[in-house]
Amino acid sequence: MMWDHDYGHGSSNWLGMSLLMVLLVALTAAVVIVLVRTLGGRDAAQGTGHEGGSAQAERLLDERLARGDIDEDDYRTRRDLLRRPG
Repeated sequence: MMWDHDYGHGSSNWLGMSLLMVLLVALTAAVVIVLVRTLGGRDAAQGTGHEGGSAQAERLLDERLARGDIDEDDYRTRRDLLRRPG
């Protein structure tokens, strides 16, 4: 007689625990993503010794040269403009 009551209670308990586990995994993933984006962006900006915007602009300029969008003369001219103080 007592087993019927325990069985009904236990079946609703696993559902709640499953939902809690999914929420816990999602929360952990969100925290890891936020940390990676925050720390990764900070390291990339500080690694070149330039301001964050200049470093990103130079990176984009490097990518354009690698893709063949601009030639070497255009690359050097634009890079020198980015590195010019003031």
